[in-house]
Amino acid sequence: MVVLGEYDRRGWGAGGHDLDWYCSSNTEAHIGTEAVYLSSREEIVALIGLPAYSELARLCAAREKLLLTITDTTGLTPHPADPPITS
Repeated sequence: MVVLGEYDRRGWGAGGHDLDWYCSSNTEAHIGTEAVYLSSREEIVALIGLPAYSELARLCAAREKLLLTITDTTGLTPHPADPPITS
């Protein structure tokens, strides 16, 4: 079993200075214009294999499509590091 999850500073252990990506708890990690499952496709496929990635991508795309139809966001919790939404 392979589990992909949020990566935060606790998971770095000693060092971490050579990591080329922010903790997902940093707001700087939430500025991408493309979903991570798309922009990091190659890395994710290397970690979990193409069949599992294909299923992950299918589920993520379905969720994105569903979220576009929601008008009442009550109960949806944004990630704590997401930048505030401004209208």
